[in-house]
Amino acid sequence: MMSLRLPLAASLAIAGLVVACGGGSTSPSGPVALEDERGSVGVPPTAAEYCTRLGFTLEGSQCNFPDGTSCEQWAFFRAECGLPHSYCNQHGGTVSSKTEDMGTWTAIYAVCDVNGKQCKDATFMQTGKCE
Repeated sequence: MMSLRLPLAASLAIAGLVVACGGGSTSPSGPVALEDERGSVGVPPTAAEYCTRLGFTLEGSQCNFPDGTSCEQWAFFRAECGLPHSYCNQHGGTVSSKTEDMGTWTAIYAVCDVNGKQCKDATFMQTGKCE
């Protein structure tokens, strides 16, 4: 009996085509989007992605806002500046910076207060929900 062996590159190319052709799911109304306007719902955005997904420009490490102000991208991501421009504030909430002692390290992140609930601003941006 003869066995068929494909080079690794050919095998990967075939696997890629299979995934690309069958990657989305369908519903009676048509294809179901794998992403929404916020982008991928899985991994939290980086500071640069947070800035640009909100429609702002990035120059070096500065996130530039339409009103002429700017903020260092990680400081903006942690709600240490640029608060009115945050995802939370743009969607009816109020954002603030929270510092939390994690034992051997310190976490600083943006917290959104919206509709009587609190959540991380990055999570709110990912999911569109504050639970």
